Amino acid sequence: MAEYDMQQVRELALSLAQRAWTDQDFRQQIQDNPVETLTSAGLPAEFAETFMHEAQLSEVSAYGLEQQCLISDIGLLQDFIY
Repeated sequence: MAEYDMQQVRELALSLAQRAWTDQDFRQQIQDNPVETLTSAGLPAEFAETFMHEAQLSEVSAYGLEQQCLISDIGLLQDFIY
């Protein structure tokens, strides 16, 4: 894996998650083509699977999940976790 400034990656992931939660069109684009949409928005491709899981935007079985926390503020996610 390439070296990234993880604070910047997390901030971007959180921003993209918030956009996905409020913008139905963006959320649909992510669900239809997650890697292309997220990388076009600046998120490194290797974080797409983790993003999808943490943002609750995919079926868990569709993605092999890595053990890392990308969107670290669980308080922001609690309304979206069922």
